[in-house]
Amino acid sequence: MSIESRNNSVPSFESVDSLIRGINNRDNYRENSLYPRDGNVSLGEAEAEASKFARVNEDEILLYSSGMAAVTSALEIALEDKLAKGAVLACPPALYSQTNEFIQKNLRNRGVEIRCFNPQDKDNIEHNLGYAQPEVIFAETVGNSPNVPVLDVEHLLAVCNSLEKEPIVILDNTLPLSTGLPLGEQLSSENKVIVVESGTKAYTANTELSGFLYSKNEELLSDARALRRSSGNLPGVASVNLITELLPDSLEEFDERNERLFKNAAELALYLSIAEHEGAPFKVVHPGIHSHPDHTYAYNFLPRGASPVLFLKADLEIGQFDLAKALWDNETVRENAELGQSFGFDTARILPDLHNPSVRIASGAETDVHTLGKALIEAASDIEVEELYSS
Repeated sequence: MSIESRNNSVPSFESVDSLIRGINNRDNYRENSLYPRDGNVSLGEAEAEASKFARVNEDEILLYSSGMAAVTSALEIALEDKLAKGAVLACPPALYSQTNEFIQKNLRNRGVEIRCFNPQDKDNIEHNLGYAQPEVIFAETVGNSPNVPVLDVEHLLAVCNSLEKEPIVILDNTLPLSTGLPLGEQLSSENKVIVVESGTKAYTANTELSGFLYSKNEELLSDARALRRSSGNLPGVASVNLITELLPDSLEEFDERNERLFKNAAELALYLSIAEHEGAPFKVVHPGIHSHPDHTYAYNFLPRGASPVLFLKADLEIGQFDLAKALWDNETVRENAELGQSFGFDTARILPDLHNPSVRIASGAETDVHTLGKALIEAASDIEVEELYSS
């Protein structure tokens, strides 16, 4: 078969007039296929199917090649006409590592002034945003960082409305997704808010990279469509087809799996908090346990669960790598968990942070919480801090 005969993803036209009409109508890719970077009917079908899991309308969501592609695109959209004026971006000091890298290096090097606020402190949010008057705010609804902060989104948006000029707000909703925090049902077209999520975990089962951006604001969506076209941040045709195949069969299936992950993470955190109270050299952090400063808020406003991951913050006497090794030395832990990145798997996963003294434990949907929890307690109780420190 020739290359040309295999190539059926780029359409041909019967007349110049029909070609011009097609190009002029390229924003309507759900009904009009052009060059794949512009979008095509298959992309529209994938977005329509994915929209149910974000709890938004079909035309309010865009598919990207990865979660980070969605994050960086959202930031570029929000800052697009502000960079030359010395834009101010406000964000928490701790974010997902790659997001933090993009903000602190890429954007800062391009002249963006970065101002921080504490997402767990309402007074701090009001004071710092009032002082900074940012054009753009980026925050994670539930932080994928060692403190696992849970943001009061309603309060943040109220503060934004009180500023001299309402900023564009970007919310990364990857940890709770719409199961835990249905922003697609809570926001309106009046909100200058962009929501981004990694789709790799819950949408495409860690089999294919994917990311999603959604908004109720048509101006922001229009800017997102235009930038995605020019930046090429959408998946290829084969990837789009695979993503569509991998999406959950129903919203009920999507929610049920996410709730199991949230529940298992909270229960593992409870087991490990027993070890902490018995002197293990770490602090357990997850909004599902009472010691977390946002526990009450999460319990009341994210009742289906907030996070599929928990963090162990290592004491000064032990580093994150020694802590991970000590946990992994336990045979039952090895039988019931894996070492590696990402989350949302059937099996729990353990990951020492490269830059912070913490170990992230991601729950598994099929995790035997009782067995793994007991094994983690046993492994923690066997840690000899002096021996590790001297070695």
